[in-house]
Amino acid sequence: MGFRLLTAGSLLTACVLGLAACGGASANGDPISTDVFIHPDSGDPGGGNIIVVPDSGREDVSAGDPGTTDTSVDPGASDPDASDPGVEPGDTQAIDDGPDTGITLVCNSRTRYVYVVTDTREFLKFDPPTGTFTLVGSLDCPNSSFMDPFSMAIDRQANAWVLYNSGDLYKVSTLDASCEATSFVADQNGFSEFGMGFTSDQPGSTTETLFVSELVDGGSARLGSIAFPSLALSPVGSAISAGSAELTGNGLAELWGFFPQSSPPVVARIDKATAALLAHYTIPASVFSGDVTAWAFAFWGGSFYIFVAVGGSNSIVARLDPVTSEWKTVTADAGYAIVGAGVSSCAPFKNE
Repeated sequence: MGFRLLTAGSLLTACVLGLAACGGASANGDPISTDVFIHPDSGDPGGGNIIVVPDSGREDVSAGDPGTTDTSVDPGASDPDASDPGVEPGDTQAIDDGPDTGITLVCNSRTRYVYVVTDTREFLKFDPPTGTFTLVGSLDCPNSSFMDPFSMAIDRQANAWVLYNSGDLYKVSTLDASCEATSFVADQNGFSEFGMGFTSDQPGSTTETLFVSELVDGGSARLGSIAFPSLALSPVGSAISAGSAELTGNGLAELWGFFPQSSPPVVARIDKATAALLAHYTIPASVFSGDVTAWAFAFWGGSFYIFVAVGGSNSIVARLDPVTSEWKTVTADAGYAIVGAGVSSCAPFKNE
């Protein structure tokens, strides 16, 4: 999820954002279900097995028993980079969200990662705990020879949805970066280029919505959503005065935006029904400053990650701890100019 070659435009001050809080955002207040999490095996787009896994209370499910009494789930998750493109029960793993939520996610193991796309079409897997990038492949989407990737989102089945600056939306495999065209119609309701992110419809829900935020050169920007399977795009709520946002969601049903056009830049939570900004974190100039030429955003493991290239350089990666409101540089040079990042609502959403 990200834009490239964005000019500063008309910068807005934080005092006109209409935000509910400064510095630290509060929890959304929504109750977290203690029910079991039900997730369909995503290997077959026409259906698949239903795997029900109750929360085990474990904080570390990566080694051995994932904390389930359902023997259809392989307790030793298989290699997510294996060549088998289908997702069998042995390819799934319990993804624990950490203590006290009551939700255990059982998903394609490829959804554990953040994925990014660069201005030169590299499609990479980013591992937040180690801060490392692994090349998955290079994009070669149909009829895109003279176009470039613009933004990206990842769904619950570990599919990447990549928008090009032509307005075309492609479906990309996180297994090998293979790309296929979709029926998406460009420039719907005037949304020609946009950031995007999936978020669960309810905390722990198996359904999700893809939200989009239009690119504007200063001024207010509209929020929208894309319906599946029709891929119809509809505006949502009122325009956001903070300007263009890159979006990210999570399994807690929250939608967040990264607003580099505001002054100072902020990370803010967005009301999914009205597009109102609910709370925000200010990004200090020590994290980045200057003309942003590429930017992307993701929420993973209880923290926010921003990927920002300034003045045409490679991207930096910075992490926000929402509990302490502290920013930390993960890497000062990612080795790429990252224009899009995506994370599934199946990814860990609590610190493990």
